[in-house]
Amino acid sequence: TSTVDWCEPNYLATELVAEPWNTGSSLAMVIAGALGLWRHRDLPGRYRVAFALLVLVGLGSVAFHASLRFGTQLLDELPMVY
Repeated sequence: TSTVDWCEPNYLATELVAEPWNTGSSLAMVIAGALGLWRHRDLPGRYRVAFALLVLVGLGSVAFHASLRFGTQLLDELPMVY
């Protein structure tokens, strides 16, 4: 139900994930943000917020590229806009 469809073939590798490569690359954002939060606990709060926001954007992107639904498209796009 999403309004966009990227150039990756949908549901090619599995029935559970629409775009596995885009989903995987989005998961890398989640991992990078989580590692930043864990490894840099001693940094000032503004840096921890930046790492947490990276996790948030990554989770929205994972949800969207895995499902290609309009609701998860908003989870992908709105955090990047705000």
